[in-house]
Amino acid sequence: MRQCRLKYKRLVWLVLFPVLFFYSWFVTVSFVKTSQEKEAAVSDIPSTLEHATLLTKNVSTDVSHTQHISQHPDMNIRGKWQQKQIAEFCNVHGLSKLNNTLMLEQPSKTEFFRHVIVDDSTKNLFCFMPKVGCTTIRTTLLVLKGILPKSTLRLQRRKDILEQKLEIGLKRSSFLNHSLTDTSRIWRMKNYRKYTIVRHPLERLLSAYIDKLSGPILKVIVPYNYFEHLKHEIIKMYNTIDYQQLNHSNQKTLIEVSFPQFVRWISDKDLDSINEHFMPQYHNCQPCRMNYHFYGSFNNFQFDSTQILRQFAKDFSSYPQVNYARQGKSTSQKMFFYYSRLPTYLKHLLYQKFILEFDFYHYLYPLEQSLTQQLLELP
Repeated sequence: MRQCRLKYKRLVWLVLFPVLFFYSWFVTVSFVKTSQEKEAAVSDIPSTLEHATLLTKNVSTDVSHTQHISQHPDMNIRGKWQQKQIAEFCNVHGLSKLNNTLMLEQPSKTEFFRHVIVDDSTKNLFCFMPKVGCTTIRTTLLVLKGILPKSTLRLQRRKDILEQKLEIGLKRSSFLNHSLTDTSRIWRMKNYRKYTIVRHPLERLLSAYIDKLSGPILKVIVPYNYFEHLKHEIIKMYNTIDYQQLNHSNQKTLIEVSFPQFVRWISDKDLDSINEHFMPQYHNCQPCRMNYHFYGSFNNFQFDSTQILRQFAKDFSSYPQVNYARQGKSTSQKMFFYYSRLPTYLKHLLYQKFILEFDFYHYLYPLEQSLTQQLLELP
């Protein structure tokens, strides 16, 4: 019996030993293979910061899967796409025939001339849009051209003095210059590189209202103050009770032009003849007349405007420290507050009035169309 047990144990060991040996060999090989794969994976990680930066750069420049081309950081790539977009916009609206022509009627012609800054030394044109950071970029351009002294950059808080200097400078450096003929202006439109910066129409319109029309109305109008006159005009048209109260009150009252009153006023006006701050951007800078090479975005003002300014001065590096990102964010946050309180009929009136302006902007920055639809309750 004992011998049988010994034989049985030997038999078990003879069977188990090869199985255990094979199992240990398999585990060892798998471990080595896994270690090699991990080492290979680690070796693919950039060993230097330069290599990592290069890989990141290669990924970021491929926008086909990461971002829309309207957000491309390269102004030449974005600009070529924008030119095709605006060509389509002009064609759809029957405006292609205006290319490289000047309007004949006044005062629109003079207003357009005033907005186009000319730099013959670099063969560049820049058209500024009111309420799109234009004071800062106009000032910087005129300083770069030597039209204004560098000390002008320190007048940002003295807007009255700064605007006077800018208007004097624009008479020398814009299409207003009397030494230019219409023929020479058209030649520059055809042959120079052209730039501008745009802003969402609803944000720009709200910014103009807050800056120019919000706040209590003065009973005694300040001489030559266009916007105080305009406040009186709007209140008289759309709030006769407050206007009568204004005439029997103290000099400073709590009567203000409300945002709905402003929207009613602008919806009733001829957009071709209103003040430049409220005028549509396509009218200010005439994109179907001038084939712009690049439309910068106010949402990315610091970066885009710096790229533009470097076309006028290659060594330009220090941009005035104006926090347009903060200002823009502040206005964009207010947009929902103001537009959500507009009656639906006024939202639709505003959209119909500015439909060409919205279409122009959406061709350039289509991702922001959803914001327009949300704010104006569009289908």
